[in-house]
Amino acid sequence: MGALRTRRPTGVPSWPLILLAGEAKTGKTFTACEFTGDERVGRSFMLDLGEGSADEYGAVPGADFEIIDHDGTWIDIVDQVEQVRDLARAELIAGRNPVCLIADSMTAEWAMLSAWTDARARRSKNNRALLRADPDAEIDISSNYWNDANSRHNRLMNIFKTFPGIVIMTALETEKTQFGPNGRPVENAPKVARPDGQKRLTADASVWLRLSHDHGPTIVGMRSLRHNIRPGVDTPEAWPDFTIGRLVFDYMGLGPGAAQVRNTPVLNADQVAPGEEVDPPAAPSRPQPGGKQQSPRPMTATERAGMEKWVRFALASDTVELAAERDTEHIQKHRGREHDVLDLLDEDVRERLGITPDRTSLTYAELGPLVVYYVDKHKRSPLAPLDAEPAADDHDAADEADNPDPDERPEAEVRAEEDAADGAGREGEVPVPGHVA
Repeated sequence: MGALRTRRPTGVPSWPLILLAGEAKTGKTFTACEFTGDERVGRSFMLDLGEGSADEYGAVPGADFEIIDHDGTWIDIVDQVEQVRDLARAELIAGRNPVCLIADSMTAEWAMLSAWTDARARRSKNNRALLRADPDAEIDISSNYWNDANSRHNRLMNIFKTFPGIVIMTALETEKTQFGPNGRPVENAPKVARPDGQKRLTADASVWLRLSHDHGPTIVGMRSLRHNIRPGVDTPEAWPDFTIGRLVFDYMGLGPGAAQVRNTPVLNADQVAPGEEVDPPAAPSRPQPGGKQQSPRPMTATERAGMEKWVRFALASDTVELAAERDTEHIQKHRGREHDVLDLLDEDVRERLGITPDRTSLTYAELGPLVVYYVDKHKRSPLAPLDAEPAADDHDAADEADNPDPDERPEAEVRAEEDAADGAGREGEVPVPGHVA
């Protein structure tokens, strides 16, 4: 147990993460680009996600921004955003005006990840069989795929939330039916406007602005002690002469020296806590068909040649499913499971499998459970180099079309995806095609 660590709050607000949401053609992108011409803003960057209109918006009066030239892949998008983040940090350290990053749009970002989950689900073994029988069959997109999509989204959002400058996100907003606790539509309840995107988008934003065809921009919600909006108490009002510059620098009072990067360590529960340690299983001899337990016995030259192949076959397994499948196959064929295979394992493999030096024999039946345990714990074959990447799960095996082997790409393009998230939808919202239901 470590010592207690605390610190006093600074009282300094964080750089804003602004969400501009609204119906189609309400000026979301125009408003964001207009802000880049504010003299209080430093370099500005546009991340065009599926809109394809960044060049046109360069003609907005006063606009001054650079377009991020990504190749459309998730890895490159995240890499480019990280490059802008690093540049923004250097600009602040040098005493220059804050950098602005525009993400246009987060609706397209979530649609991209939703399409990824659908493609992966269609490649799964069960769904492939289902589609062979009926090409129009309904596909089951299980929660593990949505968890991975949320994990990727959260990685991008963590960069946005800790960005050393101003981030503006745009999202299409539509009206959705309200649902009750029973999952049914609430009778006579009015529809509510919600952004189309990942369900936590409005919660992650520090400012949520709504643009409309009927009235001026409205602050729906904002995290600010200077101008706090109390839900259910303060009625949102339209701001006729609104600009993001007035919001950030005048209304919220932010700027160099008056704002700080949000202190948000990435939460990571992937450690073994005290009391959670798991001892490797003992290697009991497996009963042979008919219930008779056989003792280890030496092999003839012919038997040894055959068992060498089976041992290599078992040790090459890099997933639990494959290791178990190969062990089951050997049980069914019953080829010398009582044979002593200890001397067929080199010292490195013995050490990895937890076989102690004082062990004098090991049957093939005892080898199977040790391989399964090792692969389950380390996510790699016992024959793989210790610095090799863990093997992908079954549902990731076909992802090479979306994300090529890291060894085949430049090092700068390889980025890890982490943070846990759930794939459930927000209560009170209507499912959107291509989104979490």
